[in-house]
Amino acid sequence: MSSNQTNMKKLVMATLASAIVSAVLNNIYFMIYCKLTGFGLPEILNFGSITAASIFPTLIGGLVYYLLNKYTSKGDMIFTILSLVLAILSVGGNFKATLPNGMLTPAGFVIATVPMHLIPAIVAVIVLPKFSK
Repeated sequence: MSSNQTNMKKLVMATLASAIVSAVLNNIYFMIYCKLTGFGLPEILNFGSITAASIFPTLIGGLVYYLLNKYTSKGDMIFTILSLVLAILSVGGNFKATLPNGMLTPAGFVIATVPMHLIPAIVAVIVLPKFSK
């Protein structure tokens, strides 16, 4: 096995670990938030939607991380900046007066969801560079 394959294997494992950790942390955060505040919106925010919304961007992030490190000399730095900028931009929709389904945004929605946008990016920025090399 060449070192390139080893790095790819480590990257795949680090990406999967990041995705799972992000999903677990987001679900734990949301459960605690709901218990403390009484917030609930199960038709939109539930175990399945939170897990999927944590895993899919992280998997895409792993691919982006791979490509940046393959084609640039500063892949880790670019990945960190790009991840954090995209995470911050992704929360913009959370502040709208209505949800995508037309429903009015309920009280507590922003605090319930903004951390869940940031957690996968933070986990990926920490885990991928550290465990993929």
